[in-house]
Amino acid sequence: MVEHASIAANMHPSDGNVRPIGTVISFASTPDVYTFHFVISSSVETSKQAKVGMYVCTGEDGGFVIGQVVNLIKINEYFLNASTFKESRPQVSFSSIFPTDQWEYVLAEVKVMGYYPALDGKQGFGGTVEKSITPVSPGSSVQAMGHSMLEKFLGFNPVSGLHLGTMEVDGLPVKVDLAKLFQKHLAVLAMSGAGKSYLVSVLLEELIKARGPMPPVVIVDTHGEYTAMFNASGVKKRFPGARVEVVGGSFIQVGTPFLSGGSFFNYMPNMSPVQGRDLMRVFNELRQARKKFDLHDLVSALQADDKLGKKTKDALEGWLYQLEQYGMFSTTEHPRVDEIMKPGTIVVLDLSGLTSSKQKQIIVDYFASRAFYLRKSRSIPPFVLVIEEAHQFVPQAAAELAVARHTIETIAREGRKFFASLCLISQRPVNLNTTVLSQCNTQIILRVSNPYDLDHIRSSSEKITSEALKMISSLPVGSALIVGSAVNTPAFFKVRPREFLVDGKEGGLMEEIAAFSPPK
Repeated sequence: MVEHASIAANMHPSDGNVRPIGTVISFASTPDVYTFHFVISSSVETSKQAKVGMYVCTGEDGGFVIGQVVNLIKINEYFLNASTFKESRPQVSFSSIFPTDQWEYVLAEVKVMGYYPALDGKQGFGGTVEKSITPVSPGSSVQAMGHSMLEKFLGFNPVSGLHLGTMEVDGLPVKVDLAKLFQKHLAVLAMSGAGKSYLVSVLLEELIKARGPMPPVVIVDTHGEYTAMFNASGVKKRFPGARVEVVGGSFIQVGTPFLSGGSFFNYMPNMSPVQGRDLMRVFNELRQARKKFDLHDLVSALQADDKLGKKTKDALEGWLYQLEQYGMFSTTEHPRVDEIMKPGTIVVLDLSGLTSSKQKQIIVDYFASRAFYLRKSRSIPPFVLVIEEAHQFVPQAAAELAVARHTIETIAREGRKFFASLCLISQRPVNLNTTVLSQCNTQIILRVSNPYDLDHIRSSSEKITSEALKMISSLPVGSALIVGSAVNTPAFFKVRPREFLVDGKEGGLMEEIAAFSPPK
């Protein structure tokens, strides 16, 4: 106990890094290396501070055992025996006879998160977290972790991190390191209306305001949400250094010379291997002969080729004419991928005005493959590709219209080697490709209640516990869990208010009806 007292003294530096909150006790089969219980101090003030989700620590073997409160149990010795009430008269108040309030206390259950072997009294602690292999000692003082200690434990960057929100229980600003967040891939998952796009807009604000170099960001906007937000916000006035470009779907042009023979296999899935081989030969010959050409030129080259049979020509021409009807295959691309992918630039591909799902798929496939090709050749800087409704573009089940699936899967598997990052946003995780989702090393999950979605999320991330899944299903709108490479351990937080404005036309059902109602 002398050692514990000494450690507790060092754990109480002048900056208020930690505060005493209770004492470890022997309860049932604990303490063990996974769980311990402690009785919360009888003071009313500290009892109010003890909440589920709070991080606590206690001194052990010269370091700290770190844990999180997962349950609170209120116990009263007077009310442990049911037979006591059976024999008492109902009309008599039990508390008027016995001082029951003096025997009531709160027991906290703590899940052990890890052990820090090193201790620095002024800075909180140092070293790296290890697996706890020794149970804490009954009688040890339990401390509520302060902000500076908790920042180190969770792996936040308080100086230059992206400020996404605040931990509701501990009140700690959630500032995630940009490099950790986008070193690999990110998934934002939630049911409809839980705040996915709101969270992403906060993330975009932080990227715009970032002090250091910011990667270019391309947003696949399927519903026009980000276009409306940027237009309503006057981003360039509010953030003078912001470089935001919105490109409407009808203005997007696919550069035919930049396509590969494999692209046509995706765009025309009914093509046989023999037809595909013939098309690739004609395509490659045309590209060697001319630097600029479009689908019409490719059709003309097919018609003039003497090596092709009539049936093959007719089939290939028919499929190419179908693609040509979209009116987006040109001799050059717009926007130029190598020009828009500049540090600090946000490009919104607004696909909300397009009605063809296949056209949207082709655009996403083209921009993803072009950006990845340019990144591998170091022609553009590391980038982030944000895809709304990702389950439509990378579905779990094979789908004929999922043209972009192969390209996105390739980036998911290989992109981190070249710092090409994906940010996948989905309201139906169960429909999102498991392989791609498992490659998203960081996940930010808002409320998800569908049990199939929850099972899919858990199978894609080994760091999500059953306790976390229970909390995810009941999260209020605007609250989220971040888990994975960007943080050392999962953390729940409330998304901060965004500075961006929303479209002025946005409103509820009755407001929308009133907008169409004639004046009285």
